[in-house]
Amino acid sequence: MKIYKAAAQADKHIAAALPVKNGRVELIIILRSKVLPLNIIDTEVFRKYPPLNKTNTLWFCYLNADNKTIFNIKSMRRKIMMATLIVIAVNFIWSGQPVKACTRAVYIGPDNMVITGRTMDWKEDIQSNLYLFPRGIKRAGYNKGNTVEWISKYGSIVATGYDIGTCDGMNEKGLVASLLFLPESIYVRRNDTRPVMGISIWTQYVLDNFATVSEAVEELKKQTFRIDAPDMPNGSASTLHMAITDETGNSAVLEYIDGNLIIHEGKEYQVMTNSPRYDLQLAVNDYWKEVGGLNMLPGTNRSSDRFVRASFYIHAIPQTSDAKIAVPSVLSVMRNVSVPFGITTPE
Repeated sequence: MKIYKAAAQADKHIAAALPVKNGRVELIIILRSKVLPLNIIDTEVFRKYPPLNKTNTLWFCYLNADNKTIFNIKSMRRKIMMATLIVIAVNFIWSGQPVKACTRAVYIGPDNMVITGRTMDWKEDIQSNLYLFPRGIKRAGYNKGNTVEWISKYGSIVATGYDIGTCDGMNEKGLVASLLFLPESIYVRRNDTRPVMGISIWTQYVLDNFATVSEAVEELKKQTFRIDAPDMPNGSASTLHMAITDETGNSAVLEYIDGNLIIHEGKEYQVMTNSPRYDLQLAVNDYWKEVGGLNMLPGTNRSSDRFVRASFYIHAIPQTSDAKIAVPSVLSVMRNVSVPFGITTPE
């Protein structure tokens, strides 16, 4: 708990309450973009601040602005410079019920205050850890055969799923990427011979190579590779879609439908949940906009209802450049759409 206490003493703590066993863990990653070269990673960081426990893992991570050490809270500048923030509200669900209910929402405030929030409502501990990757790492999209190869252009910090793939992350340019569950995902085409990209490294590929959403979309829409998506370690299908946001607040939702990549790009695409596919989610949300969120909002934990509530509340919370107000406000939205412990509703 040393890093937790140090953060609290520095008035930069992440959660208002201590982590609770088998319950919610909240994580905020604050990135000072524009001033953070990640070309050197000090391995002492990992020895000094290992995972806090073996079950629920609460990570505090600060990327400092003085180019010296990654987790040195005391040397951090108090002034937020071109701040892009990620807020991750995580529900670790320990029951055996099929909870696959993630929500992502992007707050766009004044003075370049962009905050990406998400929930990870899963049926079990996904064994997440945080990793810091420097620039210049040689990578491959698959471990054999015809695959995509690249060298990372940008450093990044990522959260893993089952410690085998990147679920969420942010690179040094402020590009944020998140994977969420989407049962309708179909990656394969008949007789497809394009190079392979494993679903576990797809998010990392985006973080490694692109500084903005527009850059990522321009390249990804070429569909030069195919996604290989084996089942997860617990047997669940790896049917996922991705959302990305850059430091300007521009976002894109990426879905593989019937083997083709469908992309929705624009600042208006601030929310993503799960089923159905994104165009249908937008249609449902348009209906509820006509009803008006102050009159009625759908209240179940179904994906479309969470989409509507997140869409309303992410615009209803205060517009401010003060991180001490904006961050808790986004956390309050994520709590509203998070699925309570042990509860599930089939999509």
